[in-house]
Amino acid sequence: MSNYKINNYDVFSGIYDEFRIQGDFFAQYELKFGSKFINSAFSRLPQKLNLLELGCGTGIWSKIIFEIAEENRKSLKCYLVEPSIGMIKKAKSKLENRNATFKNYDASSLLIKKINIKFDCIVSALSIDAIGINIFKLILNYYLKGDGIALFWIFNHERYNSITDKIVKVWTFNNKKIEIPSFKILKKDIIDTFDDLIYNLEIHEIKLPKINDISREIFFCEISKHGM
Repeated sequence: MSNYKINNYDVFSGIYDEFRIQGDFFAQYELKFGSKFINSAFSRLPQKLNLLELGCGTGIWSKIIFEIAEENRKSLKCYLVEPSIGMIKKAKSKLENRNATFKNYDASSLLIKKINIKFDCIVSALSIDAIGINIFKLILNYYLKGDGIALFWIFNHERYNSITDKIVKVWTFNNKKIEIPSFKILKKDIIDTFDDLIYNLEIHEIKLPKINDISREIFFCEISKHGM
């Protein structure tokens, strides 16, 4: 079995949808429960809302978010941040005629290239271990409205490996191992990061079927500010 080491998602963008949806048995559960998770949050958000998605990838979840907004009769303006131009090209093809603005840089750049917008909702689907939980919190500190909601989810950590003092997330696709540089983020890290006087944290833990002796869970996390 050969390995791919992904440092530039542009080289990965062409097969990403196939890899994420068809190549991952657990994706069906992510799509099912993730859609319910977003729908529940949208029922508590205003009719007109600004949404920031961190790490939009090829727009798989961006498209779903717009569809859920329409089902809830929400007027949605979406800002999509993604460091890979290859991924953005794929996302744009899914979001034609949508009110979407793309930013081609990594999420941490939002703390330097600040935009003068506060968001009702900030979403990150499986991108937290690429962004880093501390960077994510800093982004919330600056961009999340006082009555806003942040949503993210992450699988448990069976795919994290340590390689020469670095962490990579390992996926298998078409009998090839794909290594993606990552931060190692466990449930405890999430709890510790948001255990403060500013934020409320709710974690919805979904246990998935065991396959190939792998026990997997998804942690769906909702964050709001105290008093909201």
